[in-house]
Amino acid sequence: METLKPIDKLGLPGHVGLLMMRLYVGLSMMSAGLDKIPLPSWMTEQVEAIGWMPFPEAMAWIACFTEFAGGLLIAIGLFTRPAAFFLAITMAVAAFSAQDVALFTGIHVTQGYLWSYVAVLGLGAGRLSLDHLLGERAMVVGVVCTLILAGYSLSQGIAEPEPELTEEFKIEAITIPGSFNNWDPTSHEMAMVGDSVYQLDFTLPSGLIEFKFAANMTWDVNMGVIDQTPQGFPLEGKGEIDDGGTTENIKAYIPSEKEYRFELDLKEMKFLVDSIPR
Repeated sequence: METLKPIDKLGLPGHVGLLMMRLYVGLSMMSAGLDKIPLPSWMTEQVEAIGWMPFPEAMAWIACFTEFAGGLLIAIGLFTRPAAFFLAITMAVAAFSAQDVALFTGIHVTQGYLWSYVAVLGLGAGRLSLDHLLGERAMVVGVVCTLILAGYSLSQGIAEPEPELTEEFKIEAITIPGSFNNWDPTSHEMAMVGDSVYQLDFTLPSGLIEFKFAANMTWDVNMGVIDQTPQGFPLEGKGEIDDGGTTENIKAYIPSEKEYRFELDLKEMKFLVDSIPR
């Protein structure tokens, strides 16, 4: 019977498996961090919403830089354990403070990344890495690369504030483009039922749907979400105005085929998908 081997005695398949994990949790996190350089205002707002964290703008920058630089370092296997340590802290804050995810039982992407980085912290980068190739020089090279990446991130500064729906922007129509209408921004127009409150009832098939809200039947001004926490049904959430691809599609799981109600409050930037009261 084959026995388990210590990490330093793993064969090639074990090191290839570790490399594959590093590439995924590294490159995907690097991409997420790069999307937040320069620092977007919504990231600072999310840190402020946590409540207990001081210097929210500085902490937001550190989180974005950690995602970008830490993800890159883990992917190439350089300065791997320090990168995994700081990424694990960042994901722990995101999971348990920002998202309020249940420990171990909560299904959320931040918790999945957290335990992946804990595994990398314990195992190291493996033999298929720059840490292994460079040996004793890896620490110095890792520090230099981190400083270069920090200089780049700092040079990008802070992004312009996201566009807001102000009085100067006249809203003539709100529509719901989504997977159920081929993402047509002229389809499924909502009716105004109150002060900045829009509503539409229509039939949906069961299963997963994705959608956004669009203003004036174009994609010029649209609303999605940032890092949507998985929810059951009915679906409630807070939308964000998209600024050049900064938001994701809103996802909802429809329990059965029937008519449902979509509601959007533009003043509060909140939306609701629910069954129609009978």
